[in-house]
Amino acid sequence: MQKHGSSASQLLWNRLGSPSPEGCGQIDPEPCWYCGAMAGHGMLWAKWQGATFTSQNKVRAPESMHICSGCVFVTRGKPPDTMRMYSHLLEVGGEYLKLNKGDKPKMREFLRRQHLLPWIAAIADSGQKHVIPHAVVNQPGTRRPVVMFEEMLVTLPAGEPGWALVDQMTNLLTSGATKDDITRGEYSRFAYERCAEQIQSFEEAWAAKRASSWFTLAIWLAQRDEEAVQKRMAEEKSAAAAKKEKANAGKKRQGKATHHDNRGIPRVEASVPTDSGIEHAQALDNPGGANARKRTDDQQPRRVGKPDGKKPAACSVQLKLF
Repeated sequence: MQKHGSSASQLLWNRLGSPSPEGCGQIDPEPCWYCGAMAGHGMLWAKWQGATFTSQNKVRAPESMHICSGCVFVTRGKPPDTMRMYSHLLEVGGEYLKLNKGDKPKMREFLRRQHLLPWIAAIADSGQKHVIPHAVVNQPGTRRPVVMFEEMLVTLPAGEPGWALVDQMTNLLTSGATKDDITRGEYSRFAYERCAEQIQSFEEAWAAKRASSWFTLAIWLAQRDEEAVQKRMAEEKSAAAAKKEKANAGKKRQGKATHHDNRGIPRVEASVPTDSGIEHAQALDNPGGANARKRTDDQQPRRVGKPDGKKPAACSVQLKLF
């Protein structure tokens, strides 16, 4: 049950002019069945609750009979005309922001600064959850304020040192890591090639916080610097083109300097003079070359093992038979 003051639903309802939703009217003051804050305007919750309501476990005053007009107002409507499709950040009597996911820089600025008035932050991700009724009203000067992120209560860090987590996530994303890399703590080869030192430094500082609700919200809030990313990508493209051009130039110079046979062995273009006195190997059926031995008519080649027609020399000693 809401212990004091108005709930986030009621504060936002008041800020937007306290409209009277259909079916709502004056009621005897009692805690709101849904948000738990005292209410004098509302309707029977039994008439309000639809078949799609699934947050009975989050009801803060189950003994009450009525739901306040503030809760009815912030939970009504169908996409895109519904409050749950946006994030709502309100400083009572001050700034009010109704933002989508593209407005994360404004969210970070609001959450990071000091507030002199009561304030709330109901941050939507899927657009399918009623976040506002469950948001906490933070009082001025609260050292560790609490915000509602989808269905998760997140305690923000006290001061700038804790916000360094978002800053370092932003640097990693800009340098080449992805949100999945950072969330899992498992980085791709692409990331290591570009920011290995940053990864090591980040993991040493923040790995122990990875399971916390603050780490979850921080990675959702962090965004890479698109201008710096475009500059980095242009530099990488230019460096790759220069490397390729250098490699191609080296191949051209090597090709002009020498020719190679099929085995990659350089061959000399100039032929060996024929009168060098060196006998060169010839093909087996080569009829002869400049330095080949000439055969006379009576020196015909013979087959291996065939007599050449000459009689063997007579033996000077006659062998005796047995």
